[in-house]
Amino acid sequence: HAESGRPFMLLLNIPAESRFSSYIVDLYDPAGKIQWSLPVSADAASDTVPLRIPALRDAGTYSLAVSGVGQSKNRIEIGKQPFQVRHQ
Repeated sequence: HAESGRPFMLLLNIPAESRFSSYIVDLYDPAGKIQWSLPVSADAASDTVPLRIPALRDAGTYSLAVSGVGQSKNRIEIGKQPFQVRHQ
């Protein structure tokens, strides 16, 4: 759970695969719209990736989606994790 209106950290483990040259993490709001995207190198994905999530004003279920980027620059979603933001 995250507190509404305050930035916070999330630690993300990306299941690194050799077929991907890099990764993209997308943050979706409760309406399903992308709020931001963050590129992650293949080297960074080999360790836990700390993400600083900006203040989220609206309460609800957000989600982080991780996509792998192949050699042809195509994106393949490899995971999506929801999390709750509540007003305190």
